[in-house]
Amino acid sequence: MDLSQFNLKEITRLEYDGKMINPISAPSLQGHHVSGELVFQIDMNKDINIINDLVIKIIGIPQTNERIFKW
Repeated sequence: MDLSQFNLKEITRLEYDGKMINPISAPSLQGHHVSGELVFQIDMNKDINIINDLVIKIIGIPQTNERIFKW
């Protein structure tokens, strides 16, 4: 499947501590296999030093409408 029609900045969300944010930078999708970095800007609360749970969701790519990555 050619992925060039999808914009990762628009279809990707990072969820942590009840917040959802889009990446500020993402690679362009081309062809079938893609590599690169998703960059998110996280505002760290002074009282929080560590984020324990991260979820990245990519929504809207056919055959698997929602891809979920958890740490």
